[in-house]
Amino acid sequence: MLQIERVVSNKGNGDIVKEIITHNVDEEITELNLVRHRILRIWQFENTPKIENLSLRWNLLKKIDSLQCLTALTHLNLNDNQIEKIENLETLKNVEFLDISYNRITRIEGISELKKLKELHLVHNKITKIEGLEENTALEYLELGDNRIAKIDNLGHLSNLKRLFLGANQIRIIEGLEGMSGLTELSLPGNALQVIEGLDTLSGLRSLCLAQNGIRKIDGLSELKSLFSLDLNDNIIEKLENTQQVKGITSLMLRKNKFDSWQDLIQLQNLENLASLTMEMNPIYSSDYTYRNRMNQILPKLKMLDGFPTTWRQGDPYQALPDDFYDVFEQWVTATSQNPHSSIMINNCNGLVVVWNMDPVLDKSKASDENVPKLLFQVESQSQSNSCRWSPDGKRFAFGSDDASVSVWEYVGRINSLGSITGGAQNVERYKECCILRGHRMEVLSVEWSQNGRYLASGSLDYRVIVYNARKLPDQIAVLTECEAPVKGLSWDPIGKYLTGLEGEKKLRFWATDSWQCVTTVTEPFQNSKEETVLSRLDWTPDGKFLMTPAAVQDGQPLIQLIQRKSWKSDNFFAGHHKGTTCVRSMPRLIDVTLKNGKRSQLACAAVGSRDKSISIWCFPGPKKPLLVVNNIFNHTVMDFAWCDRNLLVCSQDGTVKVVNLSENLIGDMISNEAMDSSAMDTSMNAIGSSSFITCPEDIVNRRKTMEKKMMEERNKQIEVRKDGKRRIQPVFCGTTAADTPSVAPAPEAKKTSTVAAPPPAKKKAPAPPVRDDEEDLEDSSDSDDDDEEESEDSDDMETSDVESSRKRKTATTTSRVMLAMDLKKPVLRPLEPKTLKVTDGDAYLDAPEQQPRLSQHVQERKGMFVEVDNRWKHGGIETTQIRLVKKKQTEEMEDDEEERRRTVQECIWMAVVGAPVIMVAANKYHVMLGCGDKCIRAYRTICGTYTLSVRLGALPVMLGLKENAAYVVTQTCRLSTWNLKQGKAVVARESLLECLETSTQDNNILSVDVSESGVPLVVFTNGSIFTFNVSLSCWIPAISTNILARLTTPISDAQLEISNTSSSLSVGPLVRLLKRMRRQTTAVGVAPQVVKAVKESQLEQLLHCAEQLGNPHDYQTILMLYVETLCQGGSEKKLKNILNELSRSGAPMQVCGLRRAALCDDVTRMIKLRQPAIADRIVAGGTATATTSTKNRSLF
Repeated sequence: MLQIERVVSNKGNGDIVKEIITHNVDEEITELNLVRHRILRIWQFENTPKIENLSLRWNLLKKIDSLQCLTALTHLNLNDNQIEKIENLETLKNVEFLDISYNRITRIEGISELKKLKELHLVHNKITKIEGLEENTALEYLELGDNRIAKIDNLGHLSNLKRLFLGANQIRIIEGLEGMSGLTELSLPGNALQVIEGLDTLSGLRSLCLAQNGIRKIDGLSELKSLFSLDLNDNIIEKLENTQQVKGITSLMLRKNKFDSWQDLIQLQNLENLASLTMEMNPIYSSDYTYRNRMNQILPKLKMLDGFPTTWRQGDPYQALPDDFYDVFEQWVTATSQNPHSSIMINNCNGLVVVWNMDPVLDKSKASDENVPKLLFQVESQSQSNSCRWSPDGKRFAFGSDDASVSVWEYVGRINSLGSITGGAQNVERYKECCILRGHRMEVLSVEWSQNGRYLASGSLDYRVIVYNARKLPDQIAVLTECEAPVKGLSWDPIGKYLTGLEGEKKLRFWATDSWQCVTTVTEPFQNSKEETVLSRLDWTPDGKFLMTPAAVQDGQPLIQLIQRKSWKSDNFFAGHHKGTTCVRSMPRLIDVTLKNGKRSQLACAAVGSRDKSISIWCFPGPKKPLLVVNNIFNHTVMDFAWCDRNLLVCSQDGTVKVVNLSENLIGDMISNEAMDSSAMDTSMNAIGSSSFITCPEDIVNRRKTMEKKMMEERNKQIEVRKDGKRRIQPVFCGTTAADTPSVAPAPEAKKTSTVAAPPPAKKKAPAPPVRDDEEDLEDSSDSDDDDEEESEDSDDMETSDVESSRKRKTATTTSRVMLAMDLKKPVLRPLEPKTLKVTDGDAYLDAPEQQPRLSQHVQERKGMFVEVDNRWKHGGIETTQIRLVKKKQTEEMEDDEEERRRTVQECIWMAVVGAPVIMVAANKYHVMLGCGDKCIRAYRTICGTYTLSVRLGALPVMLGLKENAAYVVTQTCRLSTWNLKQGKAVVARESLLECLETSTQDNNILSVDVSESGVPLVVFTNGSIFTFNVSLSCWIPAISTNILARLTTPISDAQLEISNTSSSLSVGPLVRLLKRMRRQTTAVGVAPQVVKAVKESQLEQLLHCAEQLGNPHDYQTILMLYVETLCQGGSEKKLKNILNELSRSGAPMQVCGLRRAALCDDVTRMIKLRQPAIADRIVAGGTATATTSTKNRSLF
């Protein structure tokens, strides 16, 4: 008999319901498994003294009590709890296995008494030092990965240790392994190693993993005579050398290094036993057959290359092995998902996930063909899988499990392997687990990919929805915490504007994807609903006009409710099932049908599943009755659907999956993909008409042209009006044809705010000077309380702090559950409100800003830091303006559940008083800038509040921003100034923006202003033109101008901008970000190739000059390499030679835009040799290019 305190339910407002229960256990029991029971405390083990194996995994334990009675215990599993200290283990003398991974342990202690301990797991804790294992000499397996260990120490006495895992720590040197001659496997991936050393005494080592470090050279392995597997993936090794040190290895992994010479690979011939080699993502790597042929010539004995047999070629037929196609599942089938490439994924409640080939399912002849594989891949997870979904491109799939994790797998090839990763049937396709997402604290019930593949969302029993960046997993974009019940289903709007979640079959919630704010909720259809199922599957129609949701009830009748887009009305529904509806899935395209009156119409077709074991097929808009009903198709509840063209796959809780074929006579023809895209575009354009978010300047231009056209067509002829026998002539409409600037409606204000999540930790900077305990270094240290949470930064957004929008923002109020609105530093899209520029008598003016009583501005790159301004602060009877830098923290009120009970407190770091009202604020980790009503700009140091600068302007500030140590301001008289605050000098002094305006158009409003780290501005106008300032010439230069020349050449694509980025260590510059945002114009018909070439080269030369003025290394390198590639394509030999001469000329500065000229010259030469070998032989042979012929890459910095 055991006493257990556990969490029963969560009310959603921060309160939890607990209970204490008595768990009757036989006194003779030897194994007890209490996994995933939400246990807070457990005691009275004296009643079960014979337990040998105890598992308390995935609970909420913070302390281990009453274990001293379990003297017979040999296996103890406490994985994934909330334990902060190891204690009460002294009496467990017989323990051989101990797992305390995924807890909060900071120090290894209390384990030394476990003399028989052979296997110890302490993964994902907060341990900083290896200690406390002096007496554990019997230890054979030690795992300390994902901690904060900086040094390998205190392990030399573990002579029996065979396997040591220290990945994802902060280790810089391999040391302290003396005396561990019995070690056979050592794993140190994800550390900070640069040199291979300290392994001389490990003569028995058989497997060594040093992936994801900074190793430059293969060395220090000469004493490892028994080594057969070496993993050096993801390092920076440039040359193969010292291979004679590892002659006996059979497996060598060199993926993602810097190998670019085939001559180096000849060194691999020294490895006589080499059977497996991985060289992917190296410069020398290629996916075509020539790469594999050449590797086979160098290494004829090689058996496996990059995970495939050396004899395999892309497109080769594969051999199927006999698989049991029908008897795989014995438990519930919880989800099914269709791959675009004719395969289907199914998962069930025992954790089995299987990928099937659809061809033998749909074709009987292939089903009986032994050469056609049926089961392509399978994997068994350790807990129940609740939802599985393919990514839109079919290359990845994700499934959510009861262990609060989301597992993402990626397709890597097609081959007969030795079996599934956990044994069993043989696989035909290869998948690798590329990421495990552990953001939730309870079971994950739903996972969904967005239509464009950009996001991955997961919903859980913990009342939260987490949105991940699917392109940069495991980066989190937002954590949506407004939910008031478990999130049982999710669905992405196919247009891309909304994410919808179903909360506990009681409420639908819609979030806008541009701000991650809740825009509306729908509760009416669920007022009489009962929670009958754990999982609910909702879906949008393919054109995005309706959301279909199960679990609705009206007058006691179960329904599928249709929620209309934008109006959010719920007037339509599907009815007819006798029990609660559980799932609905729409066909991926609309169907084209002929109505009774002979007209053709496009309808949506959807399948509905229910607890009454039946399915129904509906078309709408149309008759309120189903096209098809199949009763009792299963023996239990219908759980999920997947469409494969006209074939509907249905899975059930009884463990079976069935296929229903719908003929053309029943549902009609599906429209083409082009017609479907056009229909979705119509819905999208209607949504854009009312959107306050602008993605590029051309949106404003197109919107204005549409309004002008409507005004002109409003009265295009005289209208004769006859009434009461009289006749009246209404004159032609004579209003102006110039439309006013359309007003942009503010985004709807959400009741609660979502918490923007953080990406993985960034690389550490050089150590800063010491700071006192009572002083916080805002410039160099992270201000987050948890090192695992750091501020998110979207590279696609503008990095400059444009504070105009924040000036109009209301003061954020403190909430008890989520971070404040200003924690949303950078949403995916932010509203860009163009500044209306008025020209009167040759002078330009901007609208004067309004003074607000209170302002609050987030400090860039400092989570929880805000500048608070009170323009009506009173003290001593005097009203003035107070400025405070505050740090907002979340504190826990309850010890049992820190995620559910939080409140925000403020800590004032410094305060200042200003005699003039503040109308706008900009702040980063270095400076706080104030734009004041007395036409002054004031600056303070963020770290301490020291007053550093006061500048008198000629007019009120209208736009203000910071970038590192550079600042800019635009005044009401349309004059721009920039400063380098670190050097204390002006870069641009009160230059008028009037010179950048185009007289041929009225659309000259300012869309945005950015500034480089050196203080050079970048101004974007609503007509699409972009200007920067040449400091040397003291004049504006256009980077992009809106003229007809854009139609005479090909546009610059995003792919070209990505390919041209040869240095991944550089952050994206402002110019490249703008080029990605700009809408491309199509090339006019009939343009001669030589004209396209000339215009394109001139355009890139203009951009190159702009990038040089901005001084951003990423912008300059990207545009330069794109320019060189364009010249190579056009064969412009003289211009290529001019570039080489300019980069290598004597007397020129060593660097350009922070990049070494010699290294850039090497890169340019390498590209010319690759693209135009003949030209390279002529222009590189001269003296100007002598320095570029080195075979070794030079550093850019």
